[in-house]
Amino acid sequence: MVFRMLAVLAEFERDLISERTLTALAHKKANGEKTGGHVTFGQRVRLTEDGTKMLTPDAGEQKTVDQIVQLRRTGSTYLGIAETLNDQGVASKRGGLWSAKVVRCVYLRSA
Repeated sequence: MVFRMLAVLAEFERDLISERTLTALAHKKANGEKTGGHVTFGQRVRLTEDGTKMLTPDAGEQKTVDQIVQLRRTGSTYLGIAETLNDQGVASKRGGLWSAKVVRCVYLRSA
């Protein structure tokens, strides 16, 4: 009986930790702070005076994001957009070639 009660309390505490973490990450994201992982295309990291990492738009990459959105809205496929960007010599975030998957991710995050 005692073991089951401790197991229930541990599960309850685990759920509380999960809720707090999700709330904190949502708050940081809403305030434009970096929450981990890779920086998405069209964004760059800026350090504030207190050392907080903030996401800010990258003007050069935003032009490419706008081009992706425009091409997609005119009916181009993700693969077609990737080929267009590669033909134009536009480098991806890490300097490589574009793929349909990367174009799709950029489009979905910007739309």
